[in-house]
Amino acid sequence: MLTEPPLPNPLVCWLIQRIRTAFVTASLFLCGYYFYRQFIRGNFHAVVPGQVYRCAEPSPRRLEELIRKLGIKTVLNLRRDAAKRGQLDGQRLAVERLGAKLLNFRLVDRALPGSPWLMRLAEAIETAPQPILMFCRRGADRSGLGAMMAAMALAGQDYKTAKRQMSAKFLHVREYPEYIHGVVLEYEEFCRRRGASTGGWREFRRWLFGNYRPTHCYAGIEAPAEVKTSPGRRVELPVTVVNRSPLAIPACRPPTQVALAAFLGEPHKGQVEKLLAAVRPLSESPIEPGQAVKTVIAFDAPTQGGTCTVNLDLIDADGLFFSEYGSPAAAIVVTVNA
Repeated sequence: MLTEPPLPNPLVCWLIQRIRTAFVTASLFLCGYYFYRQFIRGNFHAVVPGQVYRCAEPSPRRLEELIRKLGIKTVLNLRRDAAKRGQLDGQRLAVERLGAKLLNFRLVDRALPGSPWLMRLAEAIETAPQPILMFCRRGADRSGLGAMMAAMALAGQDYKTAKRQMSAKFLHVREYPEYIHGVVLEYEEFCRRRGASTGGWREFRRWLFGNYRPTHCYAGIEAPAEVKTSPGRRVELPVTVVNRSPLAIPACRPPTQVALAAFLGEPHKGQVEKLLAAVRPLSESPIEPGQAVKTVIAFDAPTQGGTCTVNLDLIDADGLFFSEYGSPAAAIVVTVNA
């Protein structure tokens, strides 16, 4: 004899329906909140009223409006200056037209920032004419770190209070150790190991200038110190790269995206005059701490006689030089005999 399946419990059905409704409502609310913050308000907020403001990347027209309305004297662009060249040119013209100052910082949200750039940002926050406006692409991650530093340096907030600038309220949700959020994780771990309080700006600044070294991009580059050649001749240099970091190179990235480059200029100062050779993939497998890799890089010597300094450095997956993280580049004196 066949039996009919038992009817579902009405109370259970009611609870399931209520949970589904609540989930959909919460999802719609979060989507609407993100849309409002990001596209209507531009994630704009006062960090220290009258002194420091933060926002998502503004159009040149919107930037002009903010400068006029708030009397902005200094604009801090926390996006690396290789992105959106046309947009950045428009922003530069807008800033210069209104007599403000634009400072560019090569930061990416998907990697720990280099210590030279972060120290330079700290000095800009301390000394730049105010009011200051800082922005990155979404106004969430890089702007969150800059706002946290400003809240400590200029408003005297302690670290725990200032850290609220890096929260979901400002759309900062990617709290991965290998991303820019890793800065606060490294600082907190440093304080924990020392048994010390996170304190405020004095303690954070001391750590930043004395102890912060991104651990994933640090290497030694060994190459001939001097080369003599003829004008326009092809120069081939044997190079040895030694991983000086405690992590494998590359860290959390496809190996072919870490490359060796020869160039004129100093990338840690934001000055790369000319790439002399196409970047050469360093290794097809991770380079373990202490491991050395041998390779060869080639470039054409200048066509005129004289002496110049050619630098060798590694470039990570985000297009940043290792020297921007504090790793030393190799300098080679090239003498061209006329």
